[in-house]
Amino acid sequence: MKFRSQVLALPFWLAVASLGACGGAKEIATEELEAARRDSLAIVSGKAFFVKGIDAYNDKDYAQALAHFKSAEPFILAGTKYNANDKALLYNAIGKSFFFLGNADSAAYYFAAAQIIEPQNYEAYNNSGYVKFVQREYDLAISDFKKALSIKPDYAEAIENLKLAEEFKSGKLVWDAEALFDKAEQARDVDEKIHLYSRLVQLAPQFADAKNNLGVALFRAGRLDDALNVFSQLVAEHKDYAIGFNNLGYVYEALGKRENAIANYRKALELNPRFVLALENLSSVLYEQADYEGSLKAAQEVLLYEPNNQDAKARIARCEKELKGKRKKK
Repeated sequence: MKFRSQVLALPFWLAVASLGACGGAKEIATEELEAARRDSLAIVSGKAFFVKGIDAYNDKDYAQALAHFKSAEPFILAGTKYNANDKALLYNAIGKSFFFLGNADSAAYYFAAAQIIEPQNYEAYNNSGYVKFVQREYDLAISDFKKALSIKPDYAEAIENLKLAEEFKSGKLVWDAEALFDKAEQARDVDEKIHLYSRLVQLAPQFADAKNNLGVALFRAGRLDDALNVFSQLVAEHKDYAIGFNNLGYVYEALGKRENAIANYRKALELNPRFVLALENLSSVLYEQADYEGSLKAAQEVLLYEPNNQDAKARIARCEKELKGKRKKK
């Protein structure tokens, strides 16, 4: 989903007139002073919580972002100096946080509330449309995307989302992940593969396999730094995804950072002790580090799960030869 992080347009401080010494000055009533004080507090506190929420959101800490946005809510709703667009921005932010926390119903509620508060807020229609899109209500999604574009015809996010929704409705694209993977794998051009996997990541931001395949495609294209970023983000978001840790280790190994590679292979095996590929990778990098005993142990574990694994047998033979040579030298 294409989201744009925004800050409230309201300035940090209001210019508050102070009482003068002139005898002709009219004294401000206590109620007016109290109202001004409340507004000043609402401006400062509301903005402060909102900015903290944006920072947490940008760090992908959506639970913390939601907490800050909800703390900002009473100040922004009560502050008379906040306009309808400010309040709609807040509700959009709350909705986005709920969405990435996996609560689509709450996200839809806040996007709808943003539309009611500010009917010209095109982001609210785009975001509401996307929730309907992932729920496969394509006609309703298309309607919302078109509403967003009727307000802002050059809104790039809504243009792209509308195109996707129409492609899915027509059957040109399908939600079946395997079908999308097949389409990407059959693509001959590596850039097309990356484009297709990137699209899948956009469509399903919580889908770990989509990010993994994107990282693999980037690696195969020689874009190691980009692959490293994708896999790093993947394991940060999915801490029990063993494949991601294995692949992150493989990228580190390709970059010459063997210690980082070993740590990630071991993490993958901690999550899945029967993960043969991670055992093979660990055995290989330990061999390159001249840790023949560690390499031998990992290769022997491979044979526990794949007794006919020829690579593991060859590795065992090489390790035993190296260890035998060491013992003779002693």
